[in-house]
Amino acid sequence: MDRPIGMKKKLLTGIGILFLFLAMGAEFIANDDPILYTYKGEWKCGTCAEWPGRQQHQTPKESEAIIQPLFRFDAQTLSQESKYLSTPLSSEGSGTHWLGTDSQSRDVLAGIIYGTRYALLIGIISVFFAMLTGIILGGLAAYYSDNRLRIPYFVWAPFLILSMAIIYLIYYAVVPAIWGAILMALLFGLFFFSAKSTSGTRIPINQFVTKTIELFDSLPALFVLLAWSATVQTWNIWTLSLLIAFFRWPTFARLVRSEMTPWAHSPWIMSLRGLKMSDFWIIRTQLVNLIIIPISVHAAFAVAGSVSIEATLTFLGFGLGVETQSWGRLLSDARQYFQAWWLVVFPGLFLFLFLWWTNAIAQYIQAQAKKTSP
Repeated sequence: MDRPIGMKKKLLTGIGILFLFLAMGAEFIANDDPILYTYKGEWKCGTCAEWPGRQQHQTPKESEAIIQPLFRFDAQTLSQESKYLSTPLSSEGSGTHWLGTDSQSRDVLAGIIYGTRYALLIGIISVFFAMLTGIILGGLAAYYSDNRLRIPYFVWAPFLILSMAIIYLIYYAVVPAIWGAILMALLFGLFFFSAKSTSGTRIPINQFVTKTIELFDSLPALFVLLAWSATVQTWNIWTLSLLIAFFRWPTFARLVRSEMTPWAHSPWIMSLRGLKMSDFWIIRTQLVNLIIIPISVHAAFAVAGSVSIEATLTFLGFGLGVETQSWGRLLSDARQYFQAWWLVVFPGLFLFLFLWWTNAIAQYIQAQAKKTSP
């Protein structure tokens, strides 16, 4: 391995470990509760109460802290001593605001640390669902083209009824959006899994996917996202990630279709069909393996794009709520308070570092693939 490439790999690994450390251990790094304390002779975990599914409680004032977090402020803690928009390195009884406070007297450093978690979650969740949808639809379009995909007649009626039922449940918030998306994905998977090449209704899947991609390309995605966001009162990580994935999957489908089409009609695949191997086995074990590298490169770029979309929506006043300390929310505060330069510089640096990191990973994978290719 060349020395510059080895150094770049170590740098990317180190930055990735830093982001994972901040995202996974945010409660133990920045918190106003002690990590470990004693109360009436019992040892208790103060930060564990903030984990999902745990009962919230206040740390008793009579307790004795054993292990304190690195920074003594939580992202949601409203400082009672410091005024709003305190400058960096301002101090109070509980500790020092190393990067200042925002318009609600919340610590900026704690907001950046917790914002790392939101950035990683939104990027990974949105890209996962976009990639899964793109691989399925793009793979079907490449493999079956317009003539080979047929769905049995008895499958259509249950599929349409269940699809409308799931859409109804999601629209009226009977089930959470994430569960509705999972149910819809499973339903589409079962629908296409029942496909046959001999009988049933012929589906021009290649034409359908191609025209759908062209339709999405003609839409101004950001304006549609803004209009859609305006109709929703509150967003959470799951709904925002699914919305971003809805506009990102055509790029994956286009890539998969273009990469897989030459192989799907090659003599090698035709011979496997002649041996009566199942279509599902051919796609899963033979064709998907050929597109792992281009999909990985595109996924790394897509993570950066998803985080940029979230930051843009939140910066413009949409996206995650005011109670959520994300990088975009901190940058949004700077629109109203031009004198608070630290609300632009520090969150902007973290956002820039994250985008550079994801793009560098994509370029590194691409360079390594070129070196190993014959």
